[in-house]
Amino acid sequence: MTIEVRFITLADNFFERIGVDFQLSVDDNTGLNNFLPFLPSGGNPPTANSTLFDDSNKTVSIGWNGTTPTGDLDIKLTQGSFAGATPQFGNFNQNTVANFGFAILSDLEVFFLLAAGQGDTRANILQAPKVTLFNGQFAFVSDTTQQPFVTTVIPVVGDFAAAQQPVIVVLNEGTSLSVQAVVSSDRRFVRLTMVPFFSQIGDVKEFTFTGSTTTDSGTTVQDPSNPDQDVVNNTTKTVSGTTVQLPTFAFTTVTTTVSVPDGGTVLLGGIKRLREGRSEFGVPILNKVPYISRLFKNVGIGREAQSLMMMVTPRIIIQEEEEQKLGIEVPEQ
Repeated sequence: MTIEVRFITLADNFFERIGVDFQLSVDDNTGLNNFLPFLPSGGNPPTANSTLFDDSNKTVSIGWNGTTPTGDLDIKLTQGSFAGATPQFGNFNQNTVANFGFAILSDLEVFFLLAAGQGDTRANILQAPKVTLFNGQFAFVSDTTQQPFVTTVIPVVGDFAAAQQPVIVVLNEGTSLSVQAVVSSDRRFVRLTMVPFFSQIGDVKEFTFTGSTTTDSGTTVQDPSNPDQDVVNNTTKTVSGTTVQLPTFAFTTVTTTVSVPDGGTVLLGGIKRLREGRSEFGVPILNKVPYISRLFKNVGIGREAQSLMMMVTPRIIIQEEEEQKLGIEVPEQ
């Protein structure tokens, strides 16, 4: 019989962020623009004809940022929650965000900055191995990549010396399938026992622990400048620190037995991973007021979904029927 297996991996990443940066500045009306930086030390303030004057001096108010006056003494309301509202999932790309800003300049200065970005990426990966086997036989299909890692070391001690022998572990990354097929007596159904194995190597962390190895040769040689005197040549070799690798190995496996009609297809699903995140930052109370709340909060939404499905199709091969298709005469028994 022939067994065709199709591994289908569906990946969907989505992110969306819409934010408004609302800033408000109330004029101080002190008569000076950027009063503190331009005030001469030990001298008189600039005259009324100076370009530093910004208005008609009707009222006086001074802005305060919590510890010191603001740079231009204006009363300001600023919001900076853009960075906090970055979507957690969905592969957010800052370069795709569109920005639109405008300002209203008067005694009441208002500045708006609108940033909006949205992205949706999808991927469909199909693997379709096919294997032919006898009735009741086991078959194994593997499509993997091997990668070695040094996971630990074994100390080796000898005469007046010590060394470290690395322990290498080989991990397989990819897809493998073990299957056994048994045909029913009436040749209409196939009983399949399948063990698919999906593996993936994730982040590899490194760990370094300190240590030293010292070797002293203690070799005695003759002094070239004085043949009557010997010199002890102590050659010392020191090795400090050893680094090992700690890989993250993720795998998914399923063991099942199903009965499938000849030429039918069985679908094994349910292996789905979904991660969603929503980030919202804003000014308390103001982000709850209807209509104007959108000016005082930023929202980021992200989603990452991955689904794994396996479709198995067995086909019973009867040699007599295949020979008839090829025009070969089958001798009568």
